[in-house]
Amino acid sequence: MQRFSVRLGLPLSRASVAPAQPIKLPATIGKNECLAHFHKIAPGFAKEKGFIRKQFIWSENSIAGGVYQWETLADAKAFHQGPWLDGILSRYSVYPEITFAVAEQSGEVIYIIC
Repeated sequence: MQRFSVRLGLPLSRASVAPAQPIKLPATIGKNECLAHFHKIAPGFAKEKGFIRKQFIWSENSIAGGVYQWETLADAKAFHQGPWLDGILSRYSVYPEITFAVAEQSGEVIYIIC
């Protein structure tokens, strides 16, 4: 699996982590189309409340997704609804299964979507 990172925002030491479940891409979306979409949407994340970072993921078996970092669980949940969810459904015709979990790690709260 290849990862493409776009770092916007705070240093990793202040980060909360939220990996999103990968999505099986339709046959019409290859690596080049996927990477072009990643580059197109990356700058838009910076305006989202609590956003720290997204690491994009693509694999040769047509799986794509991302690992998100947020300030709070509330910020992560707010983002992964509404326009984000609508975009996933319209592009991939797949409803992502998302589960939120919270764990403590060296004084930081780590939020996970899987």
